[in-house]
Amino acid sequence: MQNKRYYWLKLKNDFFEGDEINWLEEQENGAVYILFYLKLCLRSLRSDGVLMRRVGKMEIPYDTKKLAEITGTPLPAAETAMALLTSAGLVEVQENGALFMPQMEDMMFGKSTISEYQVKLSADASLSEVNAMQEELGGELVMIDQIEVSKVQNPTTDEKKKQTITVIEGKGLYNILDLDNHITSIKPGTVSVSRKLSEIMKIHVGDTIYWHLYSKNTWYEAKVGAIYRNSDTQGIAFLKEDFEKTGAAYTPTLLMTDNKDAESKKTLSYVSGVNSQTEMKEAYEKGMEVMSIMIFAMILFSAVMVVTVLYNSGSLSFNERIKEFATLKVLGMQSAKIRGMLSGQNFWLSLIGIVLGAPLGNLTLNAMINSNGENYDYMLKVPAMDYILSGIFVLIISVLVSFLFAKRIKKLDMIEVLKGVE
Repeated sequence: MQNKRYYWLKLKNDFFEGDEINWLEEQENGAVYILFYLKLCLRSLRSDGVLMRRVGKMEIPYDTKKLAEITGTPLPAAETAMALLTSAGLVEVQENGALFMPQMEDMMFGKSTISEYQVKLSADASLSEVNAMQEELGGELVMIDQIEVSKVQNPTTDEKKKQTITVIEGKGLYNILDLDNHITSIKPGTVSVSRKLSEIMKIHVGDTIYWHLYSKNTWYEAKVGAIYRNSDTQGIAFLKEDFEKTGAAYTPTLLMTDNKDAESKKTLSYVSGVNSQTEMKEAYEKGMEVMSIMIFAMILFSAVMVVTVLYNSGSLSFNERIKEFATLKVLGMQSAKIRGMLSGQNFWLSLIGIVLGAPLGNLTLNAMINSNGENYDYMLKVPAMDYILSGIFVLIISVLVSFLFAKRIKKLDMIEVLKGVE
């Protein structure tokens, strides 16, 4: 039976109380516009809030006529709705024409940890206590523990790696992501292996791997059904049903739930903490501050390198060609014309460098960020606008350097230079 993938759109109970939606509802035919907006959100679920038509290898922006057609909305209403949604900031038009719904990050039920609350269970929590809490609050139990993994039976120390095992129930409150950072599912009867681990240990889909809980010595084998991506934890992922079949001890460490009564469980002896979705986001953003500082430092370093390299290369080029410039002046060529020729050459060389170097930008950024350790596996994408701004910056510096050396041409002492040739 084919394993289906489902996507959800989760609306908070104050969705219609937000300023943007409230304002939209006040408009004539406001209900039609809100329904149109929700239909756009649903269509963007599979692409993280971005709407773009994909025809073969081509990406074609949606026009209002097509949006009206796919949402079943009259064209005049769709045109008015798009104008209002754009004005309210509910829809943004990106540089490539794609439509982006900024609020989808909070509305999407389709990333790794999306539940409203995360209940952390202590190591001494009994399974009966945990099951009773899940019965009361609902939600999904998650087990996270340390393991050792190997590609061979009876491995030596060098043939095994300490990693993390994640066991989920498959209810959608805690998910794993595929290599494109979209939600994916674990195939029943198999395990999924993180991309970084599969790369390091040369593990492929269909291979058999061997693992054991770090606190136990019993080894188990499992067939690899998929490769997934995790930005900061590497290892393997199991469905609870398949994990229990191995006979290994099942010790859940988290309960993911949307029930607000989870807050009242903080005082229980077998609960070590309760975090809301807001707190989890704040913790994640705080953890990403170091990453932001690194990226800022890289941008600053790159800017300094651009200025230094262009200036030094311009200086070397000028000194090597100074006799050529002096000869041109002797032959009657005006300084302004020589300056124009020099500026044009530098401009086109810089443009060629930008075109050749741009494809390496994203690869270099990911390589540097992911070189911080085996546990990191980020998939960063440089926006098109960043490429454009970087290119403009390089061209501006190139032109400024050209003008800087062009002034020397005007002051060039032709006799002294040409005497040096003799």
